Amino acid sequence: MDFLKCSQVYGYKSIAEVEEEELAERDREKAKGLFSDGVSAEVISRHYSIPVEEILSWKP
Repeated sequence: MDFLKCSQVYGYKSIAEVEEEELAERDREKAKGLFSDGVSAEVISRHYSIPVEEILSWKP
């Protein structure tokens, strides 16, 4: 049986889904800070599971 998120079934997000999204956003903000401090995109990608292409798009 496939697991469906509340947002897929009922049209609203569960508390767990919201927390998951907030955690992902915090991780991206941390990763952006590391990237701006000179940490390589490959290292950040490995630790935060963010695609290297996305990280490289953060260049100013």
